[in-house]
Amino acid sequence: MILFTFSSYFKNIKKVRVYLYTTLVSTPINLFLDWSLVFGKLGFPKLGVKGAAIGTVVGLFASIIVCIICYKKYNGIQYNLKICKTELKEILKLFIPMSIQDFVECTLFAVLIMSIVSRLGTESTAIYNLLLSIISIVTFPMFSYAGSSLTLVSQADGMNNKTNIKVYPILAVLSALFFITIASIIIIINPKIISSLITNDINLINSTGILIVYAVGIQVFNLIQEVYKNSLLGLLYEKWVLVYSTIVSFIIVAIVYFLAIVMQLNLRGVWLGLGLNYFILSVGYIIKFYKGGNIHKNSNQLGESSIIRGDVIE
Repeated sequence: MILFTFSSYFKNIKKVRVYLYTTLVSTPINLFLDWSLVFGKLGFPKLGVKGAAIGTVVGLFASIIVCIICYKKYNGIQYNLKICKTELKEILKLFIPMSIQDFVECTLFAVLIMSIVSRLGTESTAIYNLLLSIISIVTFPMFSYAGSSLTLVSQADGMNNKTNIKVYPILAVLSALFFITIASIIIIINPKIISSLITNDINLINSTGILIVYAVGIQVFNLIQEVYKNSLLGLLYEKWVLVYSTIVSFIIVAIVYFLAIVMQLNLRGVWLGLGLNYFILSVGYIIKFYKGGNIHKNSNQLGESSIIRGDVIE
């Protein structure tokens, strides 16, 4: 939670190189402690999984220390104990719909889909989880570019820069698509390259078959919907995103159930349904972003608390 808060701050002041500093510090510490505590090297006790947990916690703590140092260096904020009611109200106004939207899309939707997959059997569940792990590797740039689009769109909106507002999501999609396309081609040509890093079960790897093409291919729409969703959040359309994504999510759950269970398409039905989900979200978000009315309607809503929009960050 602390690192996520810091990351949002550094994104807004365009000091993303702090991520590099935290990685350079925390990764060696994490690796050293994992090696020494898991296997009992250099006189350290052999703790197994507990040692890995300790290494992870210490690595995260080291990242926080780096963030605190950088925060003290880059911020110009004067502290006091006064509760700023206006700013608190604006934060809660944004937090409630965004947290509900995250819960519906990232937790409830995922649980419902997994409940459908589990009905297909143990092997199908294992294949589905393997494909999810592969996808997480393919799409790792997606969330970074989506977060960047949110920040830049928000700042451009605060400065009434209509041109940049429209351009930033396109650039984010194209930039992330370059990396995702390369990774997808490599994985589709030889899926064992990545799969073998996740599991040594050859039968499980071979069972992915054509499903890996479905799973990887639909990530193009996943990328588009993620970038434009964050861009809409940057324009304070969080309530609209909540309603739209919730409606689509529940409809897609029903469609996935019908395709996978009723039509007996099994995992093909699951991935086809997920692809439809990303496509519908992408279309809706794009239409709302470019044709949803006055794109600057939120520029002056925050009044004195407009600092959270980034327009006085300089």
